[in-house]
Amino acid sequence: MINLLEQFERDALYYNAEGTAEKIEQAAQIIPTIPDYPTPDDYLRFLHDVHGVKAKSYSFDSEARKFLSGTLFIDPFTERALISWNRDMPKNRQSFTKLHELYHYFQYIEGKVPIQQTNFNDLLSHRGYNEEEEPLEVEANFGASLLFLPTSRLEHDIAMGRSFASMSRMLGMSANALKGRLVEYLHYGHELNWDISSQIVNHYQSDLAPKEIQMMVAKDSEPFLYDMLTAVSEGKIYNGISGPDDLPF
Repeated sequence: MINLLEQFERDALYYNAEGTAEKIEQAAQIIPTIPDYPTPDDYLRFLHDVHGVKAKSYSFDSEARKFLSGTLFIDPFTERALISWNRDMPKNRQSFTKLHELYHYFQYIEGKVPIQQTNFNDLLSHRGYNEEEEPLEVEANFGASLLFLPTSRLEHDIAMGRSFASMSRMLGMSANALKGRLVEYLHYGHELNWDISSQIVNHYQSDLAPKEIQMMVAKDSEPFLYDMLTAVSEGKIYNGISGPDDLPF
């Protein structure tokens, strides 16, 4: 990530994205066929059915495909909108881009962007953004990540022992995107510093110490599971009633 923003500004953008993503999740549930945990394509279907936004993949020309990931165009007179993405990208990057552009649309309708800005051209590399664009892009990345893996699903899957590789494969989320989401979850949700958050996620990804992140999730959502995992990590047996007993060796 480029460092045009101070950390406190990034924190504010994350919490803004968290609130907006939650509103989008709730709004999508008004369509009966949308599942509890929508996919990127489910969200695009919701956007089309409720807001009339069209979505289409493109094979950009040989030069554009090298740097352009997706676009959002909004007609300022009719408010009609089109989301497009680069179909030559890997599938998991296409999925993330769909959610990134969808989030830009909600930034627009919530009045978070200058009224004259009705075009978003998103790049494969962050290096092309200027200082004015950067906050919108950072928030859209946070929003896309939160929509791709909602906190409720993240906590459920980790508490149930799903591995990093399994989660990445099931979601169709790249390892880098999943790692970023988990690090942000630990930092913002559990108030761990960035280094500790990254270390825990690295251990989870490599299966070196997968119980670390499971314990962090269970601490708030599953206190009995947290007690059990703590006992096991300390070499004790947890009987679930009177507490952990020392192992007989």
